[in-house]
Amino acid sequence: MRDLPRHLRARLLVLRLGLLVRSRRVAARGSPVPTDLLLASSLVWAGLVGATTVLCFSSGDPLLQILAPLTMMGILCGIVTRNNAAPRLAVAMIVLCDLPLKLMMPIHFGDAWFLIGTLQGVLFLAAMSATTVQLNRGYVQVLLAEQENQRRAVHDPLTGLRNRT
Repeated sequence: MRDLPRHLRARLLVLRLGLLVRSRRVAARGSPVPTDLLLASSLVWAGLVGATTVLCFSSGDPLLQILAPLTMMGILCGIVTRNNAAPRLAVAMIVLCDLPLKLMMPIHFGDAWFLIGTLQGVLFLAAMSATTVQLNRGYVQVLLAEQENQRRAVHDPLTGLRNRT
């Protein structure tokens, strides 16, 4: 059972790398890129991270119970910082990575106190969503400022006409 997620992750990695290589070649030719496939593979990967974390945590191995959530939290930080240009994708990936563990804990341990972890997961999701949106807004502001600076560099401020070739 433990080999299945690893096997699926390996296949998904090969698929994602193939898609990235193909996308770069297609983009270099000026053709449309298979964005939907890239986004879908990202969501499947995030779901597999969440499922693998649950499997590791429910295995009963104390080391895996510590390492799996810590690794997943590191992955979540990468998702937030790398995918801030697509905040809805980032939030969906965070949900797929984090929520399975938060939902599994009260069921696995049979203790209502672990519902606090589920509540914490909801609060964490809200905080990560807000952070992702803030990063996205900052990213957009930087792009707009660069665009405006480029326009100012080649246009006369009084007339708005181009002043350089």
